[in-house]
Amino acid sequence: MNIFFEVKNTLINISKIKDISLAEKHSVRITFDDDSEGVYETREEAFYTLELLGKTAVQLIPCAAPMFNVFKNEDGSYFHERVSCLALCADGAVRSLTGADYIAFAEEEKNFVGFYDEGGLTHFPTISKQG
Repeated sequence: MNIFFEVKNTLINISKIKDISLAEKHSVRITFDDDSEGVYETREEAFYTLELLGKTAVQLIPCAAPMFNVFKNEDGSYFHERVSCLALCADGAVRSLTGADYIAFAEEEKNFVGFYDEGGLTHFPTISKQG
């Protein structure tokens, strides 16, 4: 599936974007997957919209086997939470979700370490068995 974003009458295919950065106050620099670049004059908000579109979940995938998000506490210990589904995103990445009262991408949490199957939890000797 291709998702396009319009920047000053130019359609940008989100799936072809490798990197996005602010070039100047009113322009955005886009590096594509073939390493070509373009600088597009736009509002600053468009940069953040483009960045978020890449992380837009286009499909939720239920976990067939137990999967866990692992987080690091301030004291250096770890804790985990079970992941019930993963999100296939517009940029092609598969991201784990977190949250009981809200849904968010786990990688956006500052103390996120990664997501693992049950066997992967053994790599964290101080992991809390709660969660």
